Amino acid sequence: MPSVIGGRRLAKAAVDPLVIDFLDVVTGMKYGEAEIYEMKVTKNSEIVGKSIFESGIRQKSNAIILAIKRGERFIMNPNPETKLIENDVLIMLGKRNSNAEEIG
Repeated sequence: MPSVIGGRRLAKAAVDPLVIDFLDVVTGMKYGEAEIYEMKVTKNSEIVGKSIFESGIRQKSNAIILAIKRGERFIMNPNPETKLIENDVLIMLGKRNSNAEEIG
């Protein structure tokens, strides 16, 4: 598997080098400014049943939701009206902080 990942990364670097630079920044490989991380929506979370907009995640955590893993599928680039449900796993981009952990 690592060789497949490495091969894909090399191919992407040849075609879209700025994308690789960006991913290096956001994954913490350069500068440590941000990372991509997961946050599970738990049963007792204050955001269950709320839309992304209503949840205030962006304001509270200063992170962006890139995708939601719901069951066996991914919802890519979810819109602000997407309702959050128990056991959703949010794929976030930003600095991991305690505010984000309290939300989930």
